[in-house]
Amino acid sequence: MRTSEPDPRVLGRMALGLAVLSLVLAATYFFSPLAYLVGALAVVLGLVSRTDVRSRSLGTVTLVIAAAAIALPTVAIFSI
Repeated sequence: MRTSEPDPRVLGRMALGLAVLSLVLAATYFFSPLAYLVGALAVVLGLVSRTDVRSRSLGTVTLVIAAAAIALPTVAIFSI
């Protein structure tokens, strides 16, 4: 009997979606705390998706977008 391993490529797509959502939430001052939570989840999923060769580029893009989504509300909060 053959056993198949789970496919981590789906995590890359989900991480990218969460990173974009975090970036949208980070654009508003009111939803900035939610942007941190979603961004942190996107970073974790992006790191997991980078472990697979087929989804490594998607994980890298996710990490860049999530880092921007985490940095944006931080700058907005401390600039007030």
